[in-house]
This record gives sequence, C-alpha cells and structure tokens, in this order.
Amino acid sequence: PGASTLIYIGDQKKRESIRTQVQAYQFVATSYELFHELDPNDFDSYIIDECHLVSNVTTARYHNLEPFIDASWRRPDICFQALTGTPIGNQITSPWTYLHACQPLVWGSYARFKMEHEQVDKVGVRSNTVYLEDGSKKTTRQYYTAKSSLKDPDLFKSKLSTSMYRLSQDEMMKYKRTSRFIDIDM
Repeated sequence: PGASTLIYIGDQKKRESIRTQVQAYQFVATSYELFHELDPNDFDSYIIDECHLVSNVTTARYHNLEPFIDASWRRPDICFQALTGTPIGNQITSPWTYLHACQPLVWGSYARFKMEHEQVDKVGVRSNTVYLEDGSKKTTRQYYTAKSSLKDPDLFKSKLSTSMYRLSQDEMMKYKRTSRFIDIDM
C-alpha cells in the first residue's frame, strides 16, 4: 500500500514512452512477454510469479529471464524471488531452474546439479533407422533418462534449508532498504 506502481503494458509506442519512467516507480508489473524489454539494472528486486512457466531452460521465456539472473550474480544486493503454487514436477530440471534463478552461486550449473542430485531410475532407448543410398540401413540408438529421482533427498533438503535460511536472513536486511521491484506475471 502506498507504493508507486507502473503497469508496463500497451503497444510498442506506449511502452517506449513509459520505459523511460521506470526508475521513478517503486514497483513495476509486467508480463512474461514484455519484461525482457526492461533493463535488469533498474531494479533492486525481482519477483517472478508463476515461475513454473520458466522451468524449461530451452524456452524463449527462460532465455528472456537470463539477463535478470545474470544481474543477480553481478549484484549480490539484488533480491530475486521465484513464486509458484504448482508442485515441483518429476523432472530434475524443475527444482534446479527455480533454485538457480534465486541463488545461482549456491546451486551452480545444471550439469553439476544433476551430478550431485540426480539418480537415474530408468533408462530409455530411442532407435532411428536410416536407409542409405546403396539400400542398406543404419540404425542408431540414443539412450536417455526415462525416469529420475533425487539421489539423496536428505542431502538435498539439508542444502536447501541451509541456503533458504541464509537467503531469508539476507532478505530481511534487503527489505529494509529495497526501493524498486519488478513483478513478472500478469
């Protein structure tokens, strides 16, 4: 209540005119389709609502979010929150995406996260047959993870609770001095 708020929507011409005013507001709300037009350095905090919409790292939405994640690496004073009411899925990518966005230095790369926390429960095989010009056929097989789970749930919970405690202590101090937020959802 009482915070100055800018709703960043409209056609391109309207957005261009209000983009110059962003720093005058304490709170900016926009959509997943538009937030990449804003400069991550204009904000002290990012609140990503419905973050399950960016859980797939191969999507354009996730790639649009990367400059904000990178800014949070360079500026440890940035508060980055990912909110969702959707349960974490069965794929190991889901928790990594959320945790990496909020605390990239704690959770590291996806490859490291998989190595530390993924247990492959079932391996699948995809076959692809190609017929060559001479009439012979060549079959290739690709192995993939059909089902995975956490390797050591207790280790994961311990690391998660330690990092969340550290984050919450930092956030308490951060909220006392934060002036500009961006909320991405709408």
